[in-house]
Amino acid sequence: MGTSIYVFKNLKTYLKSYENFVDPKKDLNERSIKVRDLYTRPNEKLWFVLDTDKFSNKISITKSITFLTLKDFKFSSDGKEKLVKYGRLKFDFKHNKLIFNPRFLRKPDLILKTDKYVSMLNEKPKKTKKIDNSCMFFDLQFNRLCLVLENEI
Repeated sequence: MGTSIYVFKNLKTYLKSYENFVDPKKDLNERSIKVRDLYTRPNEKLWFVLDTDKFSNKISITKSITFLTLKDFKFSSDGKEKLVKYGRLKFDFKHNKLIFNPRFLRKPDLILKTDKYVSMLNEKPKKTKKIDNSCMFFDLQFNRLCLVLENEI
C-alpha cells in the first residue's frame, strides 16, 4: 500500500485525533514523527525527510511518495531535488489536491491527490489555502503523511 495524505484544518484537530496514540514517555513516537523538509523530484515524485535518525528505512526509488531519515537523505540526494519552501505548498479543497510549488501561468512541480480532509465541524475552506510547513507529521505505523493548514490550538 502507498502513503496516504491527510490534511487537518488546524493543530487542535490533529492533536484530538492523535491524543490516544502519542506517548510522551517514548523517545520516538511512531505515530507522530515530525517532518523536516519536503522535496520534489523529476518524474512526479515526492521525498519527505523525517526529523530523526532512530530507525533505518529501505529506500524505494520506484514509489511516488518516499520518506527518508536525515542520514538516508545525505546519501541518497543527487542534486535533482527541489525544496518545497515555506508558503509554496497549497491545498485545493475543490479538487482535493495538494499543489507543490505553484507557478503563475505554468504547471506546478507536482500535484498529488489527498485522501482525507479532517475538521471538527465539517467546515470546508472556500478557496485554496497554504499549508503550514512547521506542522507536518508522519505516522509510521499507518504510513500516513499528516499536514496541518493552520498552526493554532
